[in-house]
Amino acid sequence: MTPDDFIRKWTGVTLKERSAAQEHFLDLCHLLEQPTPAEADPKGLWYAFEKGASKAGGGDGWACTEPERWGPDTTTAKLTEQAAGRFAELAQRLRGRGHDPTAVTAAYGWND
Repeated sequence: MTPDDFIRKWTGVTLKERSAAQEHFLDLCHLLEQPTPAEADPKGLWYAFEKGASKAGGGDGWACTEPERWGPDTTTAKLTEQAAGRFAELAQRLRGRGHDPTAVTAAYGWND
C-alpha cells in the first residue's frame, strides 16, 4: 500500500474506532511493510487482535503478551524507536512528493 493509497482510503472515513481499528492497523502494516498479526503469528499465541493479558498491577487487559518475540534483541523501547523512525521516513517521503505534512493528521482531527 502506498501513502497515497492509504490517504485516499482513510480520508473521510467516519467509522467508529472499534469498527475501523483492525482494518486500519492492517493497512498500516502494509504501508510500513510489516507483517500483519496473522502473518507473523498464525496461531495467535503472541501477536493477535484482542489478545488478553494480565496487567503488572493486577487484573486483566489487552496487549501483546510477549514483545520479546518480535526479534531476539528487540525490546519495546527499541520497537517504539524503530516505528518512530519509519514514520519519520514516511513523513519525509510525503514532503518530498509535495504533500502537506499535516494533511493526514488534519483529516483525522489530530491537529486539534
